Amino acid sequence: MVTCNPQMTNGRWSWLYLFTKFDVADWGRGTFYFSLFTFYLCGISWGDLGLQDVRVARADVDGDGIMEVVAGGRIGRALAADVPRVARQAGVGVYRVTGELLHPICERRDLFVVADVAGGDVDGDGVDEIVVVGMGHLIVFDVTDGQLVEMAQMTLPGDWTDRVMVGDVDGDGRVEIGVTVYRIENGAEMGRSDVIFLQWANRRLEKRFEIGLEGHVGDLCALTTADGQHFVALEVGLGDEGGDLRVLSGPSGRVFWRGEMTKGRVRALSLDAQSTNLVIGGVDGRVWTATLSTNGLSNPNAVHRFLGISGLVLMPDQLLLFSNRIGLQMLRF
Repeated sequence: MVTCNPQMTNGRWSWLYLFTKFDVADWGRGTFYFSLFTFYLCGISWGDLGLQDVRVARADVDGDGIMEVVAGGRIGRALAADVPRVARQAGVGVYRVTGELLHPICERRDLFVVADVAGGDVDGDGVDEIVVVGMGHLIVFDVTDGQLVEMAQMTLPGDWTDRVMVGDVDGDGRVEIGVTVYRIENGAEMGRSDVIFLQWANRRLEKRFEIGLEGHVGDLCALTTADGQHFVALEVGLGDEGGDLRVLSGPSGRVFWRGEMTKGRVRALSLDAQSTNLVIGGVDGRVWTATLSTNGLSNPNAVHRFLGISGLVLMPDQLLLFSNRIGLQMLRF
């Protein structure tokens, strides 16, 4: 760290941190400069929007080849687990990144629960849709005339639905929606996760296949090798212990690679990937990067440690991290 200067933005003090020496070429070669900004420097505060436990994804909602940021989360205070879905409130929005600023494109604040968000070309029209999951319900939104318009909805076989992803995990050239459903049977010592993969067909979502796993899936994303093999990467754990990364073939669920990717077996509840590059966010605030090859995932390379990561997204030239404690952090490289 070479400088640390307070910045006044919208009447609030924020901090600009300038770091040096961040390896990004092949996630382990080359030295670059990057900056870390709090959300106030970007001109928008998630606290002002009322969103907590923010989850993020990327999507090209207008087909211009430039990725936008999708963000969703809870509105208001955390409620007890037995509070019904209809008594809760959540929101989701799409934001354009311009320099260090995020500009709202469209937002909705009339949802009940947003546990996770994802983006991708679900219907194959060349423009990405937004997928939201929470408390047993999955919704697909299309961005039409600056509005988030519901395109499809599905009730899932369980209420404990923490994570969703969109990506091609079987190499057929079409994306799947992968959603986790976790359950603990009466008397069981551990829970089980079913990862259900859906695909758009006949103007609706249809189930393609399912992968069952012992334990809880912390997060998942699509991942490919340089020679074009398609996989799904998942973190699996139990309680506070985890960090077990698995790279599976879809739809068979065959284990292509498996290993521990966090120190001290901490949970990694935030994963994102672009092509062969994977980013891993631990609950202790540490962030690692790794690369997938035909031999599996490379050894994790620690990037930095942050405060209370709730979600992260890997953009073409930056990594965005979100925290309930300090908002948005941008890593430019």
